[in-house]
Amino acid sequence: MAVKDWIKNLQAAEKEKEAFVKHGRRAYRAYKGKLSNDMGDENRYEFNLFWANIEVLKSALYANAPKPLVKREFDDYMDQPARVAGIMMERILSEDLCTEPEGPMHTSIALAVDDRLIAGLGQVWLRYEPTIEETQMEEVVSPDGQVLAEATTMEDLIDEQVITDYVYWEDFFWSPARTWGEVWWVARRVYMTPQEMLDEFGEEAAKAAKYTLKAESPTETKGSLTPVELKSRKAEVYEVWSKRDRSVCFYEKGEGKPLKDVPDPLDLPGFFPCPRPIVANVANGNFMPESDYHMVQSQYVRIDVLARRIFLLEEAIRVAGVYDKSNAELKNLLNDGALNVMIPVDNWALLSEKGGLEGAVDWFPLEKVTTALQILRQQLPEAQKALYELNGLSDIMRGTTHPRETLGAQEMKAQYSSSRLQNYKLKVATFVGEILKLKASIVTGHFQPQTILKRSNIMLTPDAEYAMAAVQLLKDEWSMCYRLKVDADQMAIPDYNAEQQGRVEFIGAAGQFISMVFPLLEKEPGAAPFLLEILKWGIAGFHAGATIEGVFDKAIKEITKRAQQPPPPPPPDPAMVKAQADVKAKQMKTQADIEGDRARAQATAQNQQMVTQAQTQATVIRTQADIEQGWERVRAEIAQGNARAQADVAAKRAKARSGE
Repeated sequence: MAVKDWIKNLQAAEKEKEAFVKHGRRAYRAYKGKLSNDMGDENRYEFNLFWANIEVLKSALYANAPKPLVKREFDDYMDQPARVAGIMMERILSEDLCTEPEGPMHTSIALAVDDRLIAGLGQVWLRYEPTIEETQMEEVVSPDGQVLAEATTMEDLIDEQVITDYVYWEDFFWSPARTWGEVWWVARRVYMTPQEMLDEFGEEAAKAAKYTLKAESPTETKGSLTPVELKSRKAEVYEVWSKRDRSVCFYEKGEGKPLKDVPDPLDLPGFFPCPRPIVANVANGNFMPESDYHMVQSQYVRIDVLARRIFLLEEAIRVAGVYDKSNAELKNLLNDGALNVMIPVDNWALLSEKGGLEGAVDWFPLEKVTTALQILRQQLPEAQKALYELNGLSDIMRGTTHPRETLGAQEMKAQYSSSRLQNYKLKVATFVGEILKLKASIVTGHFQPQTILKRSNIMLTPDAEYAMAAVQLLKDEWSMCYRLKVDADQMAIPDYNAEQQGRVEFIGAAGQFISMVFPLLEKEPGAAPFLLEILKWGIAGFHAGATIEGVFDKAIKEITKRAQQPPPPPPPDPAMVKAQADVKAKQMKTQADIEGDRARAQATAQNQQMVTQAQTQATVIRTQADIEQGWERVRAEIAQGNARAQADVAAKRAKARSGE
């Protein structure tokens, strides 16, 4: 669609909002106590009951940062990846939901709720903002001078954020429709500095933009701005999201060409980057809110008039009157020093003839003033009561009550006020829940798995084993929508201790269950896994117990593993143990005696064997000696025989020679 067409659409939407904007601005002036300025009386007394009521509603509707509640859709206690995915998403959604000023999401929601309570419309806007760092890669050249890879610029994803911007109630526009479901385009007006224009749309758009003065609020004018504010020049830029062609157009007011026109950048289920605005007093025939102040404006005016009259009458109550000038002493009656003293008066007789003091002094008629004051004071509580009947702010909610009222009467008031405010609280909770769902959709659709793991810090918990399966579930849009439910909790002061109360209830229920099944465990220890499964099923219904379900899983696995092992033997009887010990001692003594006898027998046998071996060795030695001696004798005899034989031979040879 051309920019000129969008300009026409925006002009039609602004014309449709004229009455609402007028009433909303008046409501803001009433809240700030500036209606007296509209009447030209800056010193005029003003009873600002509207401001007081708004402060009560703030604490009742949105006093604390919401606590994201991401749980399994059907509380399936066996679906561990879904439980861990819920914990991871809760941690990511809670990052910028803190009560400190640096919590942008909480601050934006709080401002939107303030706009709803005062002007009648509150809105926020979500956007995905990645942080990308460019790295210059030099070209790669071979030794022979050939270019192997040209120089390139690499983009690294450093961080990812989901920013929640507050949208001022006058800067939000939508296509005229009977209900929100018929709205087909939404837009917001943003005032951007030259640097912001340069960063978002480039140098050409930043130079061509028309920068004008922008007052901080509708009640301020150019003349009321400080010199520093006068230097703040901004361009008026419109961001339009069209559901029909799923595109986003940015254009500057008065320009005929778009600054940027892009297709759907977020791919959200409902397309719009904002939830249904939180609005007041919308009829089905026309989706146009109306401020609560405008609906009961006459009552606030009546109360203000009564309070101002009471103030004026109280200012008029003083002791004053006129006296006879000829008796100047009478004016000393009201002097500070005229305490318990007598004042002399000349011509007392003449004064007495005129009626005495009553005839000489005529006092201001305080009776009429006090009577009127009493009547006004009676009418003021009645007017306040009528207002509280309209807006549902009972005295119980405002922290005041009559001391003589019964407990039943006070409980009825509390119940009545709670039912009247329940619709307010439901709308605020729905608004915050839709914001959290939008942020969860952006996280699952655009965040990298490593970013989800890092932001959730799940790897340092007992559920680290389910982390990757949980990331896959989150990245699967359809699976996440079916298995996880995103909601908000703990936004109002009455719900401030909800988490603590939930944990106390969980511990109480778990303790009661354990005390009930403990006798069974004593009789049948093997039933422990079954009973723990029942307890785990009960824990799945408590949001406070979701983070410790992993501990229960590990305990169930360990107990089941132990149950599969053979049971240990029963403890022995002490008497039996003593008898066994005595028997064992006797056995040990007998065994020791036997071992001693055996050792002595072995020693004796060894000694006998040694003696036998010694005798045998001696016998062998003697036998060997005898054999040697026999051999010696044999050798001697042989030698003697040989000698005799040789002698005979020699004798025979000699005889033979002699015979020759």
